[in-house]
Amino acid sequence: KAVAQAVTLYHFLKNKDDASLAPIFTPLLGPMDEAARGMILRELKDYVPADRSQQYAFFHPDLTELPTGEANVHMRQATNLERTLVGHSGLMPIGLLRWCLDYARTTRRKIGGVFEVVRSHFKDLSQTDLFSVIDAVYNFRNEYVAHQDRELSDPELAKQALIQWARGIHRIWSCR
Repeated sequence: KAVAQAVTLYHFLKNKDDASLAPIFTPLLGPMDEAARGMILRELKDYVPADRSQQYAFFHPDLTELPTGEANVHMRQATNLERTLVGHSGLMPIGLLRWCLDYARTTRRKIGGVFEVVRSHFKDLSQTDLFSVIDAVYNFRNEYVAHQDRELSDPELAKQALIQWARGIHRIWSCR
């Protein structure tokens, strides 16, 4: 339904002079985030300890060996993962999914806790084209839709991105 709505908006706006095409993507923001949240939950929820003290240790592993900046990034991501997995209220799920895939494909460190689970359970997925799909959607979202750093007025660019977003939502939901 959201894809059909976005396509309808595209056809309505594509030939309008001086019209921003960014609103085309508004119907897809929620479904994209829900798909990302769903994937994170599918991959990680079974590894979250039920006991509160064990949960704390799981989401707050020892980061003292990391440089301060890197430790801060890990703390922010751990907090967002905890909010997503325990409270189902994490921030920007598509960004968090992108981070999980990137972390699994690039990190060499074995930190433990939630980071080890992310590393091991997203490893196979990070070896597919999923990261590039999510990365493209995430970057387009930030540049043209959410922050609108650049004006989206090119109908062909909007059309290609719309196709990419629709395929991205399908790709996320069809994994595993």
